[in-house]
Amino acid sequence: MPSSSTPSRRRSNSLNAPAGEGSVPGPLPLSTYSWSTTITTSKTPATAEPTAKKEALDKPTTFKHNGLKFTVPAPRRMPIALLEAQDEIEAVRLILGAVQWEMYKTHKDSTFEDFAVFADKVAVAAGQADSGN
Repeated sequence: MPSSSTPSRRRSNSLNAPAGEGSVPGPLPLSTYSWSTTITTSKTPATAEPTAKKEALDKPTTFKHNGLKFTVPAPRRMPIALLEAQDEIEAVRLILGAVQWEMYKTHKDSTFEDFAVFADKVAVAAGQADSGN
């Protein structure tokens, strides 16, 4: 047992590395560490349904943004062209359809900054957690 004048070199850290007995000559291998991650977001509304439930209902979802009402098809009713979307803007445009996309695009509050918030709302309505941006 170490005396009070000789501190023990027990290894323990905030990443939940196992505590070793006695002295530890150097850093432990990465495989001995365990990480746990909890992600929370306020972007997903509390009323958002899980994707599986939305798919089972097979109904469109509506949401409001900047005072406008948008309707997104049920997950299984998304346009097949969505599989070929090269970027987030194209994906949102395909999900909304031409009329709703034009309505969003021409609204006075539609800006670069606003698009990130809008894209997340479209993604949640489409059954995804968020748009990924």
